[in-house]
Amino acid sequence: MTLRPCLECGKPSSASRCPDHTKSYGYSDAQWKATREARLSLDGHVCRLNLKGCKGLATTVHLDPACNGDHRLATLANTLSACLHCHGVIDGARS
Repeated sequence: MTLRPCLECGKPSSASRCPDHTKSYGYSDAQWKATREARLSLDGHVCRLNLKGCKGLATTVHLDPACNGDHRLATLANTLSACLHCHGVIDGARS
């Protein structure tokens, strides 16, 4: 498993944020998980970002940047289904 620094505190983590900051941004909240699954189902697992190089199959959900990464604010209105490629293009540019 490759470790990388947490985006918030720099502690080694296997994800973008360490467990402490994962909780503070709501990634593990039941509400986020339910919204994520509902968004993917609603979009039929089709990427809605559709950028150049799009893979088509949505396996992730993009949260509107206005939410400042706080997944506790996620709703069906401020999320879009995304393939890994398109989600990386959008979020990679912000990080």
